[in-house]
Amino acid sequence: GMKGEAQSVFQRALQAARSIEGAGDRSRALSSVAEAMAKAGMKEEAQRVFQQALQVARSIEGALDRSFALSSVAEAMAEAGMKEEAQRVLQQALQVARSIEDAVDRSGALRSVAEAMAKAGMKEEAQRVFQQALQVARSIEGAGERSSALSSVAEAMAEAGMREQALWKQALQVAKSIEDAGVLTFPGERSLALRSVAEAMVKAGMREQALWEQALQVARSIEDAVQRLWALSFVAEAMAKAGMWEQALQAARSIEEAGFREMALKCAAIAMAKAGMWEQALQAAKSIEDAGDRSEALVSIALAMLEKEGKGR
Repeated sequence: GMKGEAQSVFQRALQAARSIEGAGDRSRALSSVAEAMAKAGMKEEAQRVFQQALQVARSIEGALDRSFALSSVAEAMAEAGMKEEAQRVLQQALQVARSIEDAVDRSGALRSVAEAMAKAGMKEEAQRVFQQALQVARSIEGAGERSSALSSVAEAMAEAGMREQALWKQALQVAKSIEDAGVLTFPGERSLALRSVAEAMVKAGMREQALWEQALQVARSIEDAVQRLWALSFVAEAMAKAGMWEQALQAARSIEEAGFREMALKCAAIAMAKAGMWEQALQAAKSIEDAGDRSEALVSIALAMLEKEGKGR
């Protein structure tokens, strides 16, 4: 019947996977087939195919690609309910990741091992490896590269549901360590990195007062006036998105330059409206002096009200 039919189709999928040229892609395809087999109750065949996927992954020359491939096979194993095997493979992936010379690559590899660990239910190990990824990111020379490595790690931490304050405090410290080159009118690497970490904190549901205080401190510690304004606006905006209304408004009002202050107030008002806090949103909008910005904020609040109304119907 259908079961035999399905098994022969699995065999064809397996043949196709084995014929893939690149080792990284081949090991990923094999582990996908294995995961599907396991879910279809073909446990023994699945284990055999996972072993093949691992052999291919271990044969990959470059350490970065080898570490990525091992993490990916381990993730599929965890999905297939083979937690213990997945955890063993992740220890191997970690050793490989740590051996990578280049700091940018090493940080990326550690990040992907940590992500896979979180998915395999290894929360504490994941936290440790994320800490290592942040440490390595901090050692990256170029401001742009350090900023982008930090953003990737912070985003992965949020995706993995990491809620440890110490980890986020460390991420904020890395953002603080970024030096901007030259004088810029647009946001520099440091303020963009701070924005990435703050947005990731929102996504991870971090609402701890002390943590956001630290984010504001990092913003206020920036010597360049324009960069300080960008950073403060970004943090105030993120605080509003995190639902810390009072603190967000306070932060926005503390911005000394009118244009940036209005921008932050507008963003806070819009975030409140989206959360259905009409009164507070209107209060915030009222305190915007620039008529153009005030009008824009009020339009957004009105649209948010209508959207809520539409959903309510």
